[in-house]
Amino acid sequence: MFSDYHRDTSEKLTLPILAISGNEDSHAPAEDMKEWRHYTTGSFASRRVSGGHFFAFQNDPEIYQVISDYLNSL
Repeated sequence: MFSDYHRDTSEKLTLPILAISGNEDSHAPAEDMKEWRHYTTGSFASRRVSGGHFFAFQNDPEIYQVISDYLNSL
């Protein structure tokens, strides 16, 4: 579907990005998630949590902790 997509990183965000993906998600492997770093001049982190592509509906406490830890590190 997105095989012809080419990212434009000429205009970057100036805020931090935390890219979160599920460790069982074959559609968003860890290496692909790290590409989000190209969209900001701010800090960047990539974290994996339990679950698949819809991890956000599966494990709220773990996600909240990952986000909290990241925000506290800024």
